[in-house]
Amino acid sequence: MQILAAAIDQHGRLHLLVDRRPESTDLTWTPYPYDEPRPFGGDRQVGTLYVAVDPSGYVDFLADTGDPTGYNGAVFTLPLRDGTTREVVGPWSSSLDFVRHLVPELQLYTGGEVGLYVSQWSYEQRSGGWVAHLTADAGERLLALANQSAPPAPIAAAPALSPEDSSRSVAAAAFPQRLHPKTDGAGGTSASSHPAGGAQQRRGRS
Repeated sequence: MQILAAAIDQHGRLHLLVDRRPESTDLTWTPYPYDEPRPFGGDRQVGTLYVAVDPSGYVDFLADTGDPTGYNGAVFTLPLRDGTTREVVGPWSSSLDFVRHLVPELQLYTGGEVGLYVSQWSYEQRSGGWVAHLTADAGERLLALANQSAPPAPIAAAPALSPEDSSRSVAAAAFPQRLHPKTDGAGGTSASSHPAGGAQQRRGRS
């Protein structure tokens, strides 16, 4: 994914014009298994968080909770860092808090939601895009460039994540959210609970 332009709206949110939206098969994913008690009792919550970082700084994540009804039961093909490929049925959107707890080495941009758009009209109108997440380095650099009203310089490749094959402890509050399937939105929403980007129906996979 190439970032073509960056701007800030009146609320201080970052908006990016990009050449395309990465598909799950365009990214390389790292699995992070977890096995934790639920906050209010009951069965333990067991699953796998999948995290991918694009060289542009774009970050995507999915949570396979064992309930295959997320994203309307769509099947996601995920190329993994070890060279294998895994198919995940009906994963759910996760949250930044969950990713921060489970993958503390990944520094994420915390300056608010980021809107991404693939057409000039959508970018200018702030319509028809999706909410996405960035690494901290990419977000801060693009924010500075947008403040200068200058085209963004190429973003250095984000550091690779180390594969994780064993369960890691997570704070109870950081459990993946059981959310509605992602549906196309116009940005301004959260990946943990609303449509767009990290919480959007993925491009016609079945």
